[in-house]
Amino acid sequence: MTHFQQWSKATPKEKSSMVQSEIRTVEEEQRRAKAVSLSRQGAWMKWNLPERKITWAELWRMEPFRISFMLREGIDGGHDKVLKHLAKILDIERKKKRPSKTEAKQIRFVREGDTGHATKSQQHFILDKGSDWNMRADIGKKLVFPECVQTTLRPDIVVWSQPSKMIVAIELTVPWEERCEEAYQRKKEKYTELMTTCRERGWKAWLFPVEVGCRGFPAQSVWRMLQAMGIVGKARKTAVRQLGEAAERSSCWLWHRRDDLSWKPSADE
Repeated sequence: MTHFQQWSKATPKEKSSMVQSEIRTVEEEQRRAKAVSLSRQGAWMKWNLPERKITWAELWRMEPFRISFMLREGIDGGHDKVLKHLAKILDIERKKKRPSKTEAKQIRFVREGDTGHATKSQQHFILDKGSDWNMRADIGKKLVFPECVQTTLRPDIVVWSQPSKMIVAIELTVPWEERCEEAYQRKKEKYTELMTTCRERGWKAWLFPVEVGCRGFPAQSVWRMLQAMGIVGKARKTAVRQLGEAAERSSCWLWHRRDDLSWKPSADE
């Protein structure tokens, strides 16, 4: 209930709702207290990640072992499959037609004595700043970093514009959810020097370490990266959901076959 309700003035139906609401609150507090006391099963209480909403319709469609996996253990895995999804999402965005920089800005006229209406400042996305964007992903064969810098480092995805001298490095990790922050800092430190070298050679450089938890919970770093690249609104929500599902399905596949003597995934896994 969104406002204070007096018991004495409530109708029988409202009293019933108030009692049910109070019982739910008490039960939820007891469940959380129990979860906090469990070192493994309660680890999700420490995740600093956005919530992943699962509808009843989605839950009914899930196979039993998928539900069991999400509620029990998580394992590292699914990196390549998540990377393929991410590369596809970014490649589609890269190929979109961008507004010309020479396009005249619209002038909003205001009548005398009228203050007008404030408008949101135009958002400037990275891909809007350059032209002739190229992309390489560390899928199938070893990624070779663009010629602007000689390095043996291999970020998972590199997007760059030679004419505009701009480069974006994206490094994906699919860790346990409780290790997302640790993974972010580790990958940031690993590639910071490379980005500094790019800037010293006259390039504008961006680094995005991103994490998608192996149980299917993408970190805030994923949302920020997609936003910076120009994927916003409903498209961003869809992309985040697809990445989370890819991670959860891949990790679940490994978990389901944990006792197999040999693993040989099918073509669609």
